[in-house]
Amino acid sequence: MSERLSCPDMTVTHDGVIFPRPRPEMIDPEAIGLRMAGDMAARIRAAQYLDLSDLTKDGWTNDQIELHWPHAFQLKGAPLPPVIIPPQTTTLGREIIEQTATVIALAAFLGVLFVALGA
Repeated sequence: MSERLSCPDMTVTHDGVIFPRPRPEMIDPEAIGLRMAGDMAARIRAAQYLDLSDLTKDGWTNDQIELHWPHAFQLKGAPLPPVIIPPQTTTLGREIIEQTATVIALAAFLGVLFVALGA
């Protein structure tokens, strides 16, 4: 984070960062990046993939997502998922990508299991 400790979109306190504005009203790129990175990390932990259009469920606008999502990974160091679904993907495309992410996660688990069992 920069030397700046606060702006209208965020305030740094002894307890951490506070975001006083709702996501759609945020305009500061640094504050948006930090908050969006936290939302992305939570979604990745929950699903093992990231559907960028799901960030609208957190309150982000499509314009904010398109402009700030790449920078959000760099700011917070959110873990990069095996699959990132662009916002323009069709429903069938999303289903295929989600199933692919599941197969990748299962293959990784089985690989670890086989190594642990010495197979």
